[in-house]
Parts: sequence; C-alpha cells; structure tokens
Amino acid sequence: MINIEEAIKKAKDLDNISNGGSECYDFDDVVLVKYVLSLKYANNRRARENALIVKDKINEKALMGVNTPKHLDILRTVENNKDVCYVLEEKCPGRNCHSLAKYGVSEEQVLTDLKNIYPFKRNGF
Repeated sequence: MINIEEAIKKAKDLDNISNGGSECYDFDDVVLVKYVLSLKYANNRRARENALIVKDKINEKALMGVNTPKHLDILRTVENNKDVCYVLEEKCPGRNCHSLAKYGVSEEQVLTDLKNIYPFKRNGF
C-alpha cells in the first residue's frame, strides 16, 4: 500500500476525482483527500482542524462494524500560503452507482431514488 508522502507526490500527476468538495485522488485501495484553508483564517482554525480526533473516532466506529472508511494517516503542511491537511484513507465501502447499469438501472433513476432517501439539495441534487 502507498504511504502518505508517496501519495502526495504522485497526486500531482493525477486527476482530482472529487465532485466539488475537497480534492481527492484515487490510489486503487486508498484515496488521498486534501483539505485547504487560507492562512489568514488559520490563526484560530486549521484545515480539517480536528483531523486527529476525527481519525480516532472514525477508526473506532469502523472497528465496531460501521460501514465507514478508516483513516490511515494524516499529514499537515503549508503550501502556497495555504494551511493543508492531507488524509490518506481507505476507499469508501459500497458500490458506485454506475455499476447498477448492468442491472438495468440508469444513473438518473439511482439519483432520483436517492433524493427520496437523502432529501438534501447540493450541486443540483
């Protein structure tokens, strides 16, 4: 498995797979997520300020059987005058909606069904 430093270097040559949130880079069995906050706002806050607490709580829940990706490593740095928090985590468990097409379910139908389950408006959804 790739370590966080290697993932950060390789991410520079990869496409961001995020659909509008924090940048995210795919490394097959893991993903690298990049959280960024301007330094001028970082005096009392940091990008993903409670990342270590979140990591511990998420991993605790994952060990209890909750279907959530484990956080494997965290690295904080300053890049281009920005406070940056990288998080290397397992891929989210589950299935991509595109895979349902083989069962005759269109992506549009899946999104329509999800609106009934998760009635939250974001990015036109």
